[in-house]
Amino acid sequence: MREHPLTMAEKECAMSHLCCQECDYTIEDLFDLVFPSDTETKGHLCMIYTCFLDDSKDRDQEKVAVSAGFVADKENWGRLRAIWKGVLNRRGLAYFKSSEYYSLSGEFARFRTGAYPRPTGREAAQEIRAELQAKLGECENIFGIGIMVVLEDFNKVLSRPESDGVIPPNPYHIAFNSVMHQTANLVRSWPGRNKVAFVHDDGSDFDSLRASYQYFKEKNPKSAKMLAGFMPLDDKDHP
Repeated sequence: MREHPLTMAEKECAMSHLCCQECDYTIEDLFDLVFPSDTETKGHLCMIYTCFLDDSKDRDQEKVAVSAGFVADKENWGRLRAIWKGVLNRRGLAYFKSSEYYSLSGEFARFRTGAYPRPTGREAAQEIRAELQAKLGECENIFGIGIMVVLEDFNKVLSRPESDGVIPPNPYHIAFNSVMHQTANLVRSWPGRNKVAFVHDDGSDFDSLRASYQYFKEKNPKSAKMLAGFMPLDDKDHP
């Protein structure tokens, strides 16, 4: 039997391994791994979301880069998961992805068939999205933090010689780092002993974002004390 608790690196390795398994585990399983119940620290998870100010007008991030974080504790994430899954099960969907909703593909492909002629198919999809949005309104204890970087201003700062080695060349990383900083401040303000772990969709940019997370910890030791890891999750399995 192991006498010492897992290190953070070991927890992240175990979490990455768990995420790759073909099994259905809950958000509570993630909390129990990152924040053992025998500690006095209350755990929180912050879901990082890469988004655009207007998905249809600035998809290539020519004007702004936006990062958002949504943070809550075990009970509130678990409550959202149960409510969210309830809607999907009732509607016959395995998961919800905005890209599939807009294109009527994937889980929304059936709304493009003859059984749902336009505009009926689009209206049926909108009903599902509206119901999910309404359910989000019932989860008042999930807090949101959003950071926007105006690219014209960012490029002016980046062009200055003193920015070399200080400002990352990717503007999204600036927004992402700011979300982590503000989230750490928020969690620090809550009563008790708190820490927060970050999760992000396991996409092609995950490794670069995790490197940015590690760099942020090195350069911000005060905030680093509040941080408990950065891990991937499949957004199809975890609402």
